[in-house]
Amino acid sequence: MEEITLKMRNRLRIASTAVDAEIVDNINTAKLDLERIGLSSASIDLGDELVFTACELYCKYMFNFEGEGESYLSRYQKFRDALSMSGDYYE
Repeated sequence: MEEITLKMRNRLRIASTAVDAEIVDNINTAKLDLERIGLSSASIDLGDELVFTACELYCKYMFNFEGEGESYLSRYQKFRDALSMSGDYYE
């Protein structure tokens, strides 16, 4: 998870490790949300760039990235919903 946290920190343009626990919590929350809407837990792999991007959009929403948090929430929801319609992410 350390590699994923570093990658997410870079995407959020955060140099400090002070918020790593919060980043991990937000990633886990996004993964649970993806599972909640129907993606199989086996398909929610952070090595999958689409899944990682969904988590990134969620984190940018939660951190109000560049003051555009609400915009990132909308993007996350649309992206998440698109993933939920793809047969590749169901058991």
